[in-house]
Amino acid sequence: MNYYDHRIRPDEAEEEYARYVFMNPYRSGICKLDCQYPFWRRWKETPYSFEELLDADGALPREWIIAKLAAFR
Repeated sequence: MNYYDHRIRPDEAEEEYARYVFMNPYRSGICKLDCQYPFWRRWKETPYSFEELLDADGALPREWIIAKLAAFR
């Protein structure tokens, strides 16, 4: 079995990794674009800047998700 672990180093931008992890269920189709993925948990107390864009239901705006999905492809 091959896999690669990666520890985020102090000089790396943690926000980018968090956003990537947050978007995974949307990219894979596990979660609908207009819903909040129920298993998202941040690993630090303070919110990431992209979390400020969450709507009242905890989901990101559809336009934002579609734009981010296009950037990942």
